[in-house]
Amino acid sequence: MRKIVSYTLSVAFLVAGMSSCAKSTKGKVTNEWRVVSYLKNYSFSNEGGQSASTVTNMTENSFTDESVISNGGMSVTNNNYGTVNAHLLTIKKDGTWSSTVDLTYDMGGSSNQQRNITEQSGTWTFVGKTKGDDFKKNERFLLNILTEKKTSNQIINQVVVSTYESNETYLTGENVQIYTIKESKKKEMELELVNDVAVTSDYGATPGTNTNNLSINMTLKEK
Repeated sequence: MRKIVSYTLSVAFLVAGMSSCAKSTKGKVTNEWRVVSYLKNYSFSNEGGQSASTVTNMTENSFTDESVISNGGMSVTNNNYGTVNAHLLTIKKDGTWSSTVDLTYDMGGSSNQQRNITEQSGTWTFVGKTKGDDFKKNERFLLNILTEKKTSNQIINQVVVSTYESNETYLTGENVQIYTIKESKKKEMELELVNDVAVTSDYGATPGTNTNNLSINMTLKEK
């Protein structure tokens, strides 16, 4: 039986684009948002010839997910698709936030499905202007993830036959996401996250440079 595994990546280093971004205010950011468009690109490679990439594309109603894993001259491609039951982000004026991503994977038609629900919560704040960067005040904000709950239900013929649940808690600053506000309107907001990290090590099974590249673009509309 095929099992879908999802990963949450901590954003430890941020490399942001140089294009002009949208200055915002707390009143424009705080809202109950629904995510109507979401595109995530992730890639990994090392000097041992191993690489992996994932492209996740979501609308408000459906999603596709394609991953490719390569090792030397061999590669495996995995394609998933399904239904977006909910993709919500709530940002409050008291400095807290929460999100819900509820997806149903079609693994063999309606007779074989897997429903994955990820719920996160934490605190948020605008990122202040840093000397030497090209950002203006309130062009970026940080989501500090403090709790994360994942629930996965295996469904056969509309009956839940197994359930897996995990709960994680994080210290402040341990798991963060920094978003750039690309466009901000009264009832709509466009966000971008770019995270490119290269780590060089002389130890481990594959010494050398490991490169991780992550980008997320999403459009939010008032719920």
